[in-house]
Amino acid sequence: MVDLLKGIRVLSLNHFLMGPVGVQFLADLGADVIAVEPPGGAFQRKWGGADKRVDGQSMLLLTGNRNKRSLTLDLKKPEAVVIARQLIAKSDVIAENFRPGVLDKLGLGYEDAKKINPQIIYAAASGYGPDGPYVDRPGQDLLIQALSGLAMITGSREQGPRAVGVSAIDHHGAALFAAGILAALVRKARTGQGCRVDVSLLSAALDLQMESFTCYLNGQRPDDVRQPRPGGRLVLRCALRHLCDTRWAHCDLFGIAGGALRRAWPSGRPANS
Repeated sequence: MVDLLKGIRVLSLNHFLMGPVGVQFLADLGADVIAVEPPGGAFQRKWGGADKRVDGQSMLLLTGNRNKRSLTLDLKKPEAVVIARQLIAKSDVIAENFRPGVLDKLGLGYEDAKKINPQIIYAAASGYGPDGPYVDRPGQDLLIQALSGLAMITGSREQGPRAVGVSAIDHHGAALFAAGILAALVRKARTGQGCRVDVSLLSAALDLQMESFTCYLNGQRPDDVRQPRPGGRLVLRCALRHLCDTRWAHCDLFGIAGGALRRAWPSGRPANS
């Protein structure tokens, strides 16, 4: 934790992954992040992919919620909403990733927050943005991988679409979320004005595919976009040749990469490498 954002207070009404990780970046930079959790604790306290815990806490909580303070509020109760509004009045940023419209119904949406604190930066993370035809659809990393075409690019013509092995869209969306908030803080420092920041999983998924879309628009079939190109192979073997033995089978440090290279070049080390 560093002190680059010392003095900046962020009220976090986030759950699951993209929102919490996004404001965690701000906490790592020194912001005072107050994470509001529902009764019984946040989702991250109860899930970690396994039963292993550190000092009774899940690894997902420790890796996605570090450097934060926590407060339990049942926002379905009027008295809890009153406390949340008091926190908004004393915060620089409110960050949330509820479904669009949920906080509006509770009196904690953007228009309400502006009345409480005219200089507030209101940052919302969602599946598809604050409006549009998909606004009410569920937004989740795997669903967005399928909808955006990312799963097709990761898959193959023979096996069909395949999801990325990590929550890549959540993590990239979190980085975009933090970047948008930081830009809004710079603007506020210059002008004194707050604003709204919106980031969606779908926009993050599309941003991850700029090369793929370029290839597609240049005439490649969707199922050919993922195929390796000569330039990519050159960069890959330049990066790996100092790490691997002359035979790909002996590439212990990058065993997975070595396996991929063996499949790409079954005859052994490619020429001119």
